[in-house]
Amino acid sequence: MVNYMSRFNPNNKGFGAVEGVLVLVIVLLLAILGWVIYKDNHKTTVSSTAPATTVPSTVSSTSATSGQTKYFTITQWRVRAPYSGNLTLEYLPPTGNEIYLSSTQLDASNPSCGLNQTGGGYGGFIERMSSTQQMTNSVGQNTGQTAAQFYSSNVNSPGIYVAHVGSYYYMYTPSNGFCSQNSVSLQKQTMSAFENITKSLQAVPFQ
Repeated sequence: MVNYMSRFNPNNKGFGAVEGVLVLVIVLLLAILGWVIYKDNHKTTVSSTAPATTVPSTVSSTSATSGQTKYFTITQWRVRAPYSGNLTLEYLPPTGNEIYLSSTQLDASNPSCGLNQTGGGYGGFIERMSSTQQMTNSVGQNTGQTAAQFYSSNVNSPGIYVAHVGSYYYMYTPSNGFCSQNSVSLQKQTMSAFENITKSLQAVPFQ
């Protein structure tokens, strides 16, 4: 008598190989899906410790309750000031407690006016000081005043551009010379913008 049941017996060895391939494909698909999700949730961000040779920061625009207000923002110091002028203001990332200032228009006016760490800001510079830091004069001599004392006695003095934000004092110093004879007017406009900005500095709101 023919044993018909034996004809329908599955080949256990062949079935195991097919099953193994299917499991491997599923595992690979899950691994690929997991990698894609991980990559989307961990996008690379720019380091806050970028070198001084990075592209200068420019005026940023941020919303305000009365519409759209432009601000000159020093991101590393978390301070800003409203600015509505026509110049595109910029700065290099801080070196210590100073930032060099300029405008893209001044940079473009003459090769010698370019913003760089070694030769300028020909728009001047802003220095950040703690309240107890000793003030020095233009030749580096100690004035006998702390930054807090200097601010208290000079905050409204003409020709002094200083602001108090949080635990720091910010003082603007204009460039001590002109980068090019044909750029004098533009350089004066740039420095004037930073004079007003320094006096109007405020903390960047936390969002």
